[in-house]
Amino acid sequence: MSTAKYLNALYKNQELELKISNSKLKEAEPETQALRKELLMLNSQLSTMREEKERCKLELQKSPREPEDKEKKKESLLRNQLPQ
Repeated sequence: MSTAKYLNALYKNQELELKISNSKLKEAEPETQALRKELLMLNSQLSTMREEKERCKLELQKSPREPEDKEKKKESLLRNQLPQ
């Protein structure tokens, strides 16, 4: 095979491989776009959840604390209510 024929065959082979790669890229593009939209939505949800977490955290800090030992408090209330 002459050099010209060899280079021509090589060129056609590379051209075919390029067409195959381009068609695969075109097939993957809609899925890629869908995944990007989903990622944006999840990032937005994550941001909202973080804000909600901070809001709840601040709300908990503002609310009065429950006694550490509820049973002792109940016993104390019951003793105070019993007639002597």
